Amino acid sequence: MRFLAKYWKALLALVLAAAAIPVVMKTREAEEEHRARVQSMESSIALLQSAIDGNMPYAGVQERLEPELLALQESREALYSRFPSTLLEEDQIRYILYLEETFGTEIHFSFSSNMPMTQLNDGSILGGVTLAVNFETTYEGFKEMVNYIATDSKTASVRYATINYDAENDAATGTMVITVYTLSATEYTAPEPSEYETGKTTIFE
Repeated sequence: MRFLAKYWKALLALVLAAAAIPVVMKTREAEEEHRARVQSMESSIALLQSAIDGNMPYAGVQERLEPELLALQESREALYSRFPSTLLEEDQIRYILYLEETFGTEIHFSFSSNMPMTQLNDGSILGGVTLAVNFETTYEGFKEMVNYIATDSKTASVRYATINYDAENDAATGTMVITVYTLSATEYTAPEPSEYETGKTTIFE
């Protein structure tokens, strides 16, 4: 007892020191964790500042791009407007009558279905109706018809053609395969009944 009474302060200090060890260790762990978080945040801030500095030369680009983007959209819409959404049977008949009347050409054909070809970046489907046409015309009429189809605003192309020419009678007969292109981005417009004046009593003459 005398020993405890004499050295109680030292013993108390030892007890308190032993009790303080876990607290000190936890404090150190917390400090290290805090220091690591600070370093991580400083690194993130540095990266963000670097990104901001790198993007500063492009400040205001979006505002400058808006007129260009609008012009691009208008150009796309103007291009798309040249394509029909599809060609139903009545549209195919009208197209052939259109060619007959324009060139004075006798044409026979069979109906075809719209077939998808490729998907564009905006999701629209570019397709086409391929018509096999049997024609009777003059040689000059044949050349004019091929040139017209290739440059027509209806966006069509001649895939291939065969021709038999009678020079004595200037008669050109043969077969032509025409693809009229379509685009799913446009709305279907039915043909006007009086669009072409053919002078025929029926469309099968």
